[in-house]
Amino acid sequence: MLRMQPIRARETGFVLRGIDAVRAAHRWGRWRETGVAVTALIVAVISFAPWFHSMAARSHNGVDSVVTTTASAWTASTWWSVAVVLAIAGAGLWLLLDRLAQARGGPLRAWRWVSPAMAGVAAAMVGWQWWTIPPLVVAGGAWTTGGDGGDVGEIIRDHLVTYHTDGLVFEVAWGLPVGLTALSLLAAALVAGCLSVPAASTSAPDRR
Repeated sequence: MLRMQPIRARETGFVLRGIDAVRAAHRWGRWRETGVAVTALIVAVISFAPWFHSMAARSHNGVDSVVTTTASAWTASTWWSVAVVLAIAGAGLWLLLDRLAQARGGPLRAWRWVSPAMAGVAAAMVGWQWWTIPPLVVAGGAWTTGGDGGDVGEIIRDHLVTYHTDGLVFEVAWGLPVGLTALSLLAAALVAGCLSVPAASTSAPDRR
């Protein structure tokens, strides 16, 4: 008499039988990959949003106006650019290792932890750069973010400053906190993927 042995899915705590275990493993694997891929895509898209901005009052031919300048992660800071690349590379590495694990029939747990570490470092880099943006230092009437020259209100890469006064503002834009949140979510998704264990495959029939 042929009788299938029950297969216990350790990560979920309930018992699955036969082909149901394989289908559940494949479904969970697709959800893991989709979650990581979508979060990495969000990070990539947000990196082109305004991460820093300035507003400067100007007068030309007796006409007053306010000029707004924005900079993305790529144009505002080398650290932020490196962080985005590092996080996306970490997600790509995780997806590659996950596919290899499925092809070989077992998890590659040790190597997988490199990916969330990369995303965590990326989030820390963005947060650290944000925390260390200094206030504007006005010297000789120059109202720029530092570096070599520049127009009033111009954002100069890697010379970010904060300043608030009538007619001139330097401040982080909405893309920075959203980007940091996306990086943190990516790191969390990678950690969750590393902690998950694929369900066991079906066992051979037991002859009794």
